[in-house]
Amino acid sequence: MKFNRKTSLRLGISIPLFLIVALSIISGCNNSDLPPIISSAQSTPPDFSKPIILESFSPDSGGVGTQLVLKGQNFGTDSNYLYVTVNDKKAKIVGVKNDYIYAVVPARADTGYVRLYVGQGDNVEEYALDKPFRYKFKRNVTTLAGKDQENGRIDGDYGEARLQRPWFLLADKDDAMYFVDEGRGTDKNGALRRAREDLIETLVQCSAGPFQSPTCLAFSQNEDTLYITNKSSHEVTTDVNILYCTRAGGFVDTKPFVYMKAQKHRELQ
Repeated sequence: MKFNRKTSLRLGISIPLFLIVALSIISGCNNSDLPPIISSAQSTPPDFSKPIILESFSPDSGGVGTQLVLKGQNFGTDSNYLYVTVNDKKAKIVGVKNDYIYAVVPARADTGYVRLYVGQGDNVEEYALDKPFRYKFKRNVTTLAGKDQENGRIDGDYGEARLQRPWFLLADKDDAMYFVDEGRGTDKNGALRRAREDLIETLVQCSAGPFQSPTCLAFSQNEDTLYITNKSSHEVTTDVNILYCTRAGGFVDTKPFVYMKAQKHRELQ
């Protein structure tokens, strides 16, 4: 979205604002003073024949999901004419009523200024204050995927998939995650697996071939080749220490790269 910044009041660094969805306002703002969110059936644009004024916002700090309340004059009640950013990242508008705009601070907005853009098309004006919003990062730990391993390895969506001794994990440039289910020998108890777009799938399982005891993963610089280390064990029949597979081959085309025994040379094809 491009803006024609006719009356920009931009001031230095932008600071993100987090909004509390329940309309709870912290730091000196009384919830009882705020009007209810207006319904879309009553939507009207700002009166462009009169000044549009941005007076303040609250709270002045918060984390992701914090509800940000912008106070001013002549906002109208139609959010299609309004655009709010926190540190230049879009904050979703959840309601507006003339003198108030309710928005939700986006994730990872970071500290910066709150800006209001009013208008449509090429006729958009920008409003900002000299008060920064202080973004507070929240540290959350949650389960992404995996259940008990009683029934072994199961592919599927994150809620249903089962992992079997996950051993090593790394992500690629497309935000897919690759990991190995640790295993020893040729009975398919180890595997190379991938998690992406709410789906976990098994790419390669341990077999009588070179992929028998996966322990570690590493990408080439352009991430087109994935290297996998095999751990030596009395249960392992291969003498391949490092193997590889390629993105072009769907990461299922595992081939030897480095042998454990000195008399063997590495293969590059």
